[in-house]
Amino acid sequence: MTQTTINPTEVAERGEAIYRDRIKALVKTPENIGKMLIIDTETGDYEVGDRNGIEAAEKMLEAHSALNLYWIRIGYTTAEAIGNVLQLDETS
Repeated sequence: MTQTTINPTEVAERGEAIYRDRIKALVKTPENIGKMLIIDTETGDYEVGDRNGIEAAEKMLEAHSALNLYWIRIGYTTAEAIGNVLQLDETS
């Protein structure tokens, strides 16, 4: 499948929507909290990785273009934070 490049804001918006609407309820489990989730914003495919997400990213890159991947840390509002202070995602 050929993917088109979209701007970073649209990648983030699509990624957040896919995570919230389709994936979050499946992956937000105690054993996954703190792990990285990589989402292809074109297809909705995703991989749960370790805490740094490298293995998940490599799997996604084998199957998908790197152009439109969205990363988020499961159980938190962002993937990374300045000062290493991550905010917990209190929503279900």
